[in-house]
Amino acid sequence: VDVLLDMGVAPDKIILGHSDLNENLEQLNDLLNREINIAFDTIGKNQYRSNQARAEKLIRLLDRGFEDKLLLSHDITRKSYLR
Repeated sequence: VDVLLDMGVAPDKIILGHSDLNENLEQLNDLLNREINIAFDTIGKNQYRSNQARAEKLIRLLDRGFEDKLLLSHDITRKSYLR
C-alpha cells in the first residue's frame, strides 16, 4: 500500500482483496482510516475462515463507520465451493 501511495495513487482508488482473511482488526482499521478500501471477498470459503467470523468482523467495522470503504463479494472459482 505504501508503495502505491508513494507513487501518487489516491488511497480511495486502492482495494485490498481477501481482507476478510486478515484476523488483525486493528490493521484493517488502520487501512480504512487511511481511506483504503478493503474487500471481504472469500465469503463462502469456510475452510479458510467461517462466515460467522467474517460477519462478526464486518459488523465491528460497520459499527466504526466504515460502510463506504467495505466491498463484499465471493471468490467462488470451483464447484466444490458451492457445497
